[in-house]
Amino acid sequence: MHVSVRESLRKLRTDYLDYSVSVEELMDSLDALVKAGKVLYLGASNLPAWFVAGCNSYARAKGQATFVILQTKWNVPERDIERELLPMAQTYGMAIAPWSALASGRLQSENQLAKLQAEGTFRKGWGGDSLTKEEMEYCKTLTEVAVAHGLGDESVAPVALAYLMTKYPLVFPIVAFHTAEQLSDNIRALTITLTDAEMKRLESIKPLDLGFPLSMIGEDPKLTGVPTGSNLLELGPIDWLVDKKVYLSQLDK
Repeated sequence: MHVSVRESLRKLRTDYLDYSVSVEELMDSLDALVKAGKVLYLGASNLPAWFVAGCNSYARAKGQATFVILQTKWNVPERDIERELLPMAQTYGMAIAPWSALASGRLQSENQLAKLQAEGTFRKGWGGDSLTKEEMEYCKTLTEVAVAHGLGDESVAPVALAYLMTKYPLVFPIVAFHTAEQLSDNIRALTITLTDAEMKRLESIKPLDLGFPLSMIGEDPKLTGVPTGSNLLELGPIDWLVDKKVYLSQLDK
């Protein structure tokens, strides 16, 4: 590691690594790389919504290249990005490349799980060598949805991936596989679209706590079509113009 850092600093002609680069310095430097033809498009990984929004707002104001894709953790049981990052992505027309899209391999059918545990290949690093009660409920529901779509009771992965792609159109899941059969199974996600009822069923296993201020003002009604925050619910019936289109950030320059 020391050798790698030393060589990187030498090649970059600098003396130290600065983790806390400002929005302005970061976007000016990245835009220079794009203009030089060394980078085609910019992506951000594992950054908070406020920082990415600040970067894109600054870049847009200066006519610079913006972040067009966000790599972040997202799967059916772990939906934290749906609070801030997902609405931000839609606002800026950004694509999302979810990692851990299959919860690090923990979304399995009952038979698949038993087989992996018997082979000693079940991934334990993200939650122990057995599923929690909540994870088992997700797997059970995913299996039932898979059967309803004619995928059989062994194809949990396609439904888990389909949830992400149904939730937002510009999603490119990052998935891992060890066999051609697993790859083929993942690809089957492209053949199905979950219904509103199926989406709600999966989300009802563990409802997402939006937290303040969204618990008060609610999600963007232009996206949901219904008021969800306590303040809006007190106002009585309201009709909202629903606009779920995604405006690609590269088209507004």
